[in-house]
Amino acid sequence: MPDVHTQLTPTPALFAEKVLAEPESFLRDHADWERRCSQTALDLISRYGHKSDWVKPLTDIAIAELKQFKQVYAILTSKNIGLNTGLPDSLYLKQLSWQARQGRETRFIDHVIINVVSSWRTAERFHLVSKAFNQKRLQLFYEKQAQLEEKLADTYLVLLNGSYPAKTVNSRLQYFIQVEQSIISDMELRSALH
Repeated sequence: MPDVHTQLTPTPALFAEKVLAEPESFLRDHADWERRCSQTALDLISRYGHKSDWVKPLTDIAIAELKQFKQVYAILTSKNIGLNTGLPDSLYLKQLSWQARQGRETRFIDHVIINVVSSWRTAERFHLVSKAFNQKRLQLFYEKQAQLEEKLADTYLVLLNGSYPAKTVNSRLQYFIQVEQSIISDMELRSALH
């Protein structure tokens, strides 16, 4: 699988400083991200349940993401931090989704690739955060989270490459990497994943 660190424009080091200045915001946003990722996998099953070879892996993804949410939630509760109310929209994901093509199959491919690229970005930022936190427990936790996000991206890519021509997958992947670069460069750095 492609190396996340060579595929994306690096996040500035200032990001870690923002997280350290507002760790509660970051932890809440992380919890939101895991809820959103679990829901996304379930939404893909709802919309594309006819892809029977995708249902079990997507179910596994949804469960894994929910387990990650549970872990983040345990950290939040140990620090007496509540969740965000509802599930706030992600401008980052909205902007990526606006670039998805119309048509049942092409939209499906694009949405899965958006999951790959956003998971790569999340992994890259988890690596940065793991090095920034002073607490060993959080360092280890976020290093593990980074590995899980990379595994998630790999799983989506394996599924895509098993269902569609590699040329199609790679072309759309490169397209969304460029789109993501533009989105990230225009976004203000804050204590949130995206």
